[in-house]
Amino acid sequence: MFPLNEWVFFGNALDTNTDVMKQYACRYRLKPDSTAETIFKSRSPSSGVFYTLEGPYAAVNWGGSKFFPTANVILQNLRVYIDYTPNTVDQMLNLAYSDSLSSM
Repeated sequence: MFPLNEWVFFGNALDTNTDVMKQYACRYRLKPDSTAETIFKSRSPSSGVFYTLEGPYAAVNWGGSKFFPTANVILQNLRVYIDYTPNTVDQMLNLAYSDSLSSM
């Protein structure tokens, strides 16, 4: 999942609109031979609903499993959008290519 010395982008989006109710995920990887690998999938909840992110009270946890205490990765950029749901490969790749040094 996290190849050494390679750039990998993970995108995860949730549309909690009751008409759509979908989760979208994208993994984009630049390989050492300069080729790219893109995986994009979507799913509906297996039962019930997906929950919405509730403003400043939400928390994001990254890593720290009892089976894999370190991930051997460097988190370079984390962005959270509460008013945008990328639901296509192109929209996810636009996020992957966005400049991490820019301010919004």
